[in-house]
Amino acid sequence: MKIDTVPIAIMFTYKIIGFKTKKTNIYRRLKGYTDKSKNGKYTYERKGILSDLKYIKPSSNVIIIKHNDAKTLRNFFKTQKIQFSEQIIILNQNQAKELDILHDHKWQDILDEMKGSDDFMVSLDF
Repeated sequence: MKIDTVPIAIMFTYKIIGFKTKKTNIYRRLKGYTDKSKNGKYTYERKGILSDLKYIKPSSNVIIIKHNDAKTLRNFFKTQKIQFSEQIIILNQNQAKELDILHDHKWQDILDEMKGSDDFMVSLDF
C-alpha cells in the first residue's frame, strides 16, 4: 500500500478553559463572526482562522482538517494557550470529498491491504 494515495487528515481535539467572554472571543477568532453597527444598518463579515480553510466539525471541540493546513490551526491553539491534541486519521470517501482530498484507491482494496498488517488497529466511533 502506498501511503501517499490514502486520504489522510489531522483531527484536532481541543478544550477552551476560561470565562464565557474569553471563550466567545476565541470562537470568534477561530470561526469568524458577523459584526453589525449603527443598529444593524451596516454588516461586516469578520473572518476567522477557519474561514478560508476546508474543515469538518463532527462534534463540539473536534475539527478535522487537511494535513497541509494543520500548522495554521496548531499555531493558533498554541498562541491562544488552548489545550489540544492531534491525531492522524484516514478519511472515508465522503470526508475526503468534503475536504477535496483526492485519492486513487478503492476503499475495499485499502481495507483488505491493511487487514494483513500486524500494526493495523481499527477504532470505530458510532
